[in-house]
Amino acid sequence: MDGVGLGVTLEDARARRGVEPMVLITLGSVALVIALALPRILARVRDSDFLELAASIQDDSFYYLLPAYHFKTKLFFTFDGLTPSYGFQPMYELLLAGLAVFHDDFESFFRGAMAMGVWLHVLTSVLLVLLVMRGADAKAPWLRNLQLVLAGVAGLFYFTRGTVLLSAMTCKENALTALVFVGLLLVATADARTPAERRRLSLVVGLGLSALLLCRMLPTSLVIAGLVGLGALLRWRRPWELLGAFTVPLVLWFGYATLAFGHPLPTSARVKALASSSLPITWEVVSRDGWDYLKSALDFSMGMPGRLYLPQQDAARMVFDSSRSSLWMALAVSTLVALVVAGLWRSRREQRDLQVSSGVLGLVAALLVGLLFAYVAQGSLIATRRPGELTYYIWYVFDAPVLFAVALGIACVRGLSMLEAARESWREKSLPMRPVARTFALGVVMVAGALAVFIARVPREYGKLSRLQPFTSFDPVSQSWPHTMIRAGLWLKQNVPLQPGERVACYSCGSLGMLLPGHVMNLDGLANDDSARYLLGGSTTTPYVTKMRPRFYIDVHPVDFDEAGIQVKPLHILPFGFKRKPGYLIAELSYPTP
Repeated sequence: MDGVGLGVTLEDARARRGVEPMVLITLGSVALVIALALPRILARVRDSDFLELAASIQDDSFYYLLPAYHFKTKLFFTFDGLTPSYGFQPMYELLLAGLAVFHDDFESFFRGAMAMGVWLHVLTSVLLVLLVMRGADAKAPWLRNLQLVLAGVAGLFYFTRGTVLLSAMTCKENALTALVFVGLLLVATADARTPAERRRLSLVVGLGLSALLLCRMLPTSLVIAGLVGLGALLRWRRPWELLGAFTVPLVLWFGYATLAFGHPLPTSARVKALASSSLPITWEVVSRDGWDYLKSALDFSMGMPGRLYLPQQDAARMVFDSSRSSLWMALAVSTLVALVVAGLWRSRREQRDLQVSSGVLGLVAALLVGLLFAYVAQGSLIATRRPGELTYYIWYVFDAPVLFAVALGIACVRGLSMLEAARESWREKSLPMRPVARTFALGVVMVAGALAVFIARVPREYGKLSRLQPFTSFDPVSQSWPHTMIRAGLWLKQNVPLQPGERVACYSCGSLGMLLPGHVMNLDGLANDDSARYLLGGSTTTPYVTKMRPRFYIDVHPVDFDEAGIQVKPLHILPFGFKRKPGYLIAELSYPTP
């Protein structure tokens, strides 16, 4: 199949007289399976107790939701309705701001944002099927049909990962970033046979790369952008179109951010960088924390329990251990290694012109190698810059599940093609026996490994979807952080009438901003640019507190307040799972006389 580029070319499409029936059958079957699962998933979003649903997401998610909701009335991004807030990733925030226009109250907007995450997850699964179909190039019609069916299984593999679905329902940018990633791969592996097509695809890839970075700028994102951008440049030779489409969206957003917030990058990132440790990155850190982070990403991608934290109280229903977890992981990893070897071997043997096509196989193999090193580096950075927080960085793992499902699908599809090629060569004896045997062996590993993982995991994970239930009421005894914050906000709201202009200071305050609109004052700078200026200037937050003089405080006991002479009078104390003494405070503040 030399020159085909592992996909359906325009000539192939004409020869097949339009879309193949098996393509439609596969897509229809995938849509049917998803349609059977969606009512229960969406019922959770629609029918759950609102406060319990709010406690099922990370607190930082409200740093996206509230500024987006306020934008339609304030015309600037603000968490509390008063001060600017740049504690978000731009692409997802703009999408939320557009969604907020169609909702009159925050609760309906919240449910709409969570449902949008589900639909983005569904769309990613469907695009993943189309991407894996690009690798179906068997000559025998029955074998090609089998390849198309396995592409559908790969999409369902992604859809049924309980870990990935729950992550998509936390109102963070995970689901959108995954969709942009798979869409980018779909465009980057398309055939372009005319100058006009190459120009158009170069523009689309450039836009996709900028969208990916505006969704989440990470070491893994930079690796993806570099490899996909380089591949598009080598294939289509349109550097100015690619660079222009990549640059314009970034310049527009960074220009707006500089005018609106005074700086192009998110304030939250700058504050976290300032508060980060600077421990040395040693080989021990890389070999322990870097590889542990990579393994956690693989566990997450497989839908198996790992170190990455899911905030939902009933996450155990979707993620439970298996006595054969190590077996499935070993099969998956061996399949991915075989895929990389097959990609390198094919490129070396055929030495095709990259301008014609680099194909899905080569790009996926390159991304697997690149992201392996990127995840190890990312884990090492988290361990040395934000020690103790590795389990919270679940929203950083957007690309591993997509690439994992795509790679397993491509391994199975391309493995069947390799087995077909080995069989034909064996019959014709057109090649020495050693290459034929190697081709056959690689094909067997790829097909057997991917099929074993698919057969073992897809039905099991689909069964977990039936365990998703709506939350019937708010849990009054849970000591999780989100539940404790919500109970604290409810206590203050019910027992102390807040007057207009009275402020409630807190460090972590996402759900409090929802419960006490117009009163909450964020202190850690992640959702309050005014507070962040003090921190970025080398000060603590106490001068800001002394200046603003909030009346109440909700959080753990603030040591800095004691040093500044700010009196903290507890009104109520809630037990707190993090064992901070005396507990979670609802307090009234008084200030020293000037």
